[in-house]
Amino acid sequence: MSGMSVAVIGAGAMGGLYGGLLASRPGNRVLLIDLWREHVAAINGSGLLIEAAEGPMRVMVQAAETARGLEPKDLVVILVKSRDTEAAARAAESAIGPETMVLSLQNGLGNIEILSEALGASKVIGGSTSFGAFLKGPGVIAWRGRGQTPIGELDGRVTDRIGRLAEVFQDAGLGPVVSTNVEGVIWTKLIVNVGINALAAILGVPNGGLLEDSEAASTMEAAVLEAAAVAAASGVRLEVSDPVAHVRDVCLKTGQNICSTLQDLRARRPTEIGVINGAVVKAGLRLGLDVQVNQRLWGLIQAQEAGF
Repeated sequence: MSGMSVAVIGAGAMGGLYGGLLASRPGNRVLLIDLWREHVAAINGSGLLIEAAEGPMRVMVQAAETARGLEPKDLVVILVKSRDTEAAARAAESAIGPETMVLSLQNGLGNIEILSEALGASKVIGGSTSFGAFLKGPGVIAWRGRGQTPIGELDGRVTDRIGRLAEVFQDAGLGPVVSTNVEGVIWTKLIVNVGINALAAILGVPNGGLLEDSEAASTMEAAVLEAAAVAAASGVRLEVSDPVAHVRDVCLKTGQNICSTLQDLRARRPTEIGVINGAVVKAGLRLGLDVQVNQRLWGLIQAQEAGF
């Protein structure tokens, strides 16, 4: 199987993990792009260190602070924060040729629409990830949960390019699942983030900690059920039959992981909660649904952000 030329835009915890695992396989030519200068320098100096449960893995991979001026790639993976999606699309333009796939594995709603408008919907592939990781420091990623990577064409077709992408991801151990329901994939990941991110950030606990307290677990369940009701009323078909059980399962599988919202609060930077719980609130209010649990969680995170 031939490898791919890949640019990962947003090489933080998840971008670094995906880029590092892809770079570890023969034939793939990977460039990690991130604005954090020390992180880029550490990767270029001594490689990317991925701390996995079975032991550390050092991957020699190139990194850069900008995507501008790149040659076209086979694959551009977008893993920036949602607020940076439009800027990432503009910066990546030179890396996107006639056959380039642009894959968003980002949190929240709205990223696919932004990328489609900026780059053309035919370039864009939707997806999500249930892997868990956090950035320990420059050039060091703690890998704290294995999972799957559902991917799919926006129009639901199973194309040759999706098949090739799935092969490359399978070879890298990224658990690809080809879906004909990418909207459902994105909403299913949204519901996981709705259940975990705000609550874990407020309580200051890793994902598994939400199952250790009955009050936290019941609040998580209530937030998830609200989001599932909004999805159903929006005509979205989720990829799971029992969303609460699914979120609990993700908590178990990524029990030691520090969610991205808690990482953001600890670093005193804005979170993505507006496109997670906030997206559920906005859609729910438009539909006349009760979303008070998500409204409270969103408000509590916004209150913390206001102090930055």
